[in-house]
Order: sequence, then structure tokens, then C-alpha cells
Amino acid sequence: PVTAPVADQVSSFLYLVRTALRCLDAHLAAAAGNGPPAGGDAAAACGWNTTPGGGSESSGPCIGTVQPGRRGDRVYLFPLAAYEAARSMAAALAAPFTLAFPQLTAAVRDSGLLQPEDTAQGQRPTVLRCVCGGRFRVWDLPADAVLTSSTSAGDGPETGGIAHLRGTG
Repeated sequence: PVTAPVADQVSSFLYLVRTALRCLDAHLAAAAGNGPPAGGDAAAACGWNTTPGGGSESSGPCIGTVQPGRRGDRVYLFPLAAYEAARSMAAALAAPFTLAFPQLTAAVRDSGLLQPEDTAQGQRPTVLRCVCGGRFRVWDLPADAVLTSSTSAGDGPETGGIAHLRGTG
């Protein structure tokens, strides 16, 4: 079971990541390449700006990728990049975010959101995934946990997740 403080820490982190994406201070790419994971509102929710010609351009650093899958869409966050984006957004908003990276890693691991890798040494909080032409250690999270607002978290109206943004949900 997740304790309230761990849930609050992870919720705050995901809110700051979501805000960085929506404010175009960071972006998520398609796992198969460096382009937007989808078009329209889904691209905007992932930190992509619409160009005058109707295309998309990324904004801010890439903090992860979106991977469609049979078990639901996943976001593969680059842990340190996502942490830095959350810290920058917290500073811009004058919002409290005092977790050190190791504390955040433990909170995300304990949240139950990660799809961990089982190893002989136990579970790892990061997993190796092929993204953007390379293999990287990432936090494998449900896309809805990263991209969907939650009214219970004080983060605005429910959006329905990336499937809804794509028009498929």
C-alpha cells in the first residue's frame, strides 16, 4: 500500500511534469522516432507546438517518449530529465518541490505506477527500453498517470487520457 506522503510526492511530481509539457517547457517524443507522439491536442499535451504550416515542433528538452501498447499507452520518462523539468517548473511557479532525485526515485518506485524489471537483485525502478534510436533506462509509467489531469489532485478537469486526446477513447 502507498502511504499518503508517497502518493502526494508522486502526484506533485507528475503535476509539475504535466505542467512543463503543457507550458511547452519540455516535450515527449514518439518512441519510434523524434517526432510528436500524435497530432492535434495529443501533441500539445505532450509539449509540441503547432506551426503556422500545420506541422508540429518540439519545445524544451525531451523528457521521455510515448509508446502505444496492448496493455495501454505507456510513457517512458528519462528520470533525470523529467526531474529537472519538474524542478524548473516548480521554481517558475514558486511551488514547493524539495525532493532530491534519490527521494523522488524511491517515491516513484513505491507508488506502484512503475512497470519494473525483475532481476536477480530484485526490482529495478528503471527499465531498458529501445527509444529514439537507442537503449535507455527509463521510468515505464502508464500514459494516463503522466498526461491526464486529476480533479482529486487539484489539477483541473478530467481529460480522458491520451486515447481521448487522439479521439480514440
